Amino acid sequence: MNRLCLNWKTDERFDMSFSTLMKGFNSSMICYNISMFKPTIAKYMYEKYSNINDVIYDYSAGWGGRMLGAASCNRQYIGVDPLTISSLSKMKEDLELKNIKLIQGKSEDIVLEENSIDFAFSSPPYYNIEIYSDNNNQAYNKGEDYFYNTYWNNTLKNIQYMLKPNKCFALNVAGVPKMVDYAKEYFGYIIDTVEFTMPRNQNNRKNKQGLNKSEYIYIFRNLK
Repeated sequence: MNRLCLNWKTDERFDMSFSTLMKGFNSSMICYNISMFKPTIAKYMYEKYSNINDVIYDYSAGWGGRMLGAASCNRQYIGVDPLTISSLSKMKEDLELKNIKLIQGKSEDIVLEENSIDFAFSSPPYYNIEIYSDNNNQAYNKGEDYFYNTYWNNTLKNIQYMLKPNKCFALNVAGVPKMVDYAKEYFGYIIDTVEFTMPRNQNNRKNKQGLNKSEYIYIFRNLK
């Protein structure tokens, strides 16, 4: 109402655009930005924990931020997602990206060849914290037991099998120690932590102390 001046006693109108309208929805908390992982952070991770032409496995491909990061630094990318592969396939086609393989499916079910990937990294969904979709293929819609003991547990088991010995597994989660604890059951202790800021809302970039909110990526080594 405010953006369109529908409650103003005047004929004045803003010079509206689609972008301006979307920013208004976002800033008024009516809807939120898509949570897209920054390609620059993904590129940093790939360059630090893998080598040129290595096979990257993204077990929750999302909206393509990590795919773009891999394409920018000459890595082979395999992305798995139950919901977004059609959109990522169009992005891949439009940008003429090479060495990209996309699999529509659930990471708890996907098992590639043993010792076939060099680095596994993603920002997986959380249980009961963010709303992604009401599609039943979204793991958190099947309840907490399924989320942790089937989706997350089997995803980790599959990654351990596919990941080469002594190669790294990385996990970006914020405030979900239970997911990290499950990862420790398969990969042992955390060997490194990467801290970064990734604001999701233009009006919520800082915490109450005025500092940027941090997220963390936890890195493990596959000591099988």
